[in-house]
Amino acid sequence: MTTQSRDDYPSPTSDFFVNDFASCLTDEDKSTIQALGEELYKKTKAQVVVVTVQSLGGRDIESYSIGLAREWGIGDKDDDSGVLLLLSTGDRQVRIEVGKGALEGSLTDGKSGRILDSYAVPYLKKSATIPRVFASATKMLVEEVYSEYGVEGYTSIDDTDIGDYSSSDSGNEKNSTSPLLL
Repeated sequence: MTTQSRDDYPSPTSDFFVNDFASCLTDEDKSTIQALGEELYKKTKAQVVVVTVQSLGGRDIESYSIGLAREWGIGDKDDDSGVLLLLSTGDRQVRIEVGKGALEGSLTDGKSGRILDSYAVPYLKKSATIPRVFASATKMLVEEVYSEYGVEGYTSIDDTDIGDYSSSDSGNEKNSTSPLLL
C-alpha cells in the first residue's frame, strides 16, 4: 500500500521512473519505462517519470502534476531537468509537465502536445492498451531529452516526425498546459 504525503500525493515507488498507482501497465512495459528512465538519468541527470493514478482527487491536472513533480523532486535540482508524464484513468486526462530549466526550450508545450496527440490520445480513444501507449510516449520524451543534451545518435523531433498536429482530433486541448480529455 502506498503512503500519502501531506498534499495527498502518493509516495514514489522504489522504481521511481515508473509509478503505476492505477494498475494499468504491464510488468513488461513497467520494466521498459524504468530502464529508459534509468539510462537517461545515468547519461544526462535528467529524469522522465511516468505516473498513473486513479483520480486527481478533485484537482485540475495542471495543479496536480506541478505539485507532484515538486513534491517528488523530479529532475536535477540545479537545472530543473525533469519531465512528468501523468495519466489519471478515472478522470480520463493525460499531461506532460516539463521543468522550467534545461528542457523547457526543447520540450515546448506544442511539442509535448504533439507527442501526446501522436502517441497517446489516438490510441487511448480507440481503447488501445495503455502500456504500449505510455511506453511509446516515454520513448519519444527520452529521445528528445537525449537530443537536447547532445547524446550521440539522437536527434530532436521535428513536426514531420510526429504527424500533422493541426489535424488532431483531440479538440481544443492541444498543448501540455491544458489537460487532454480522453
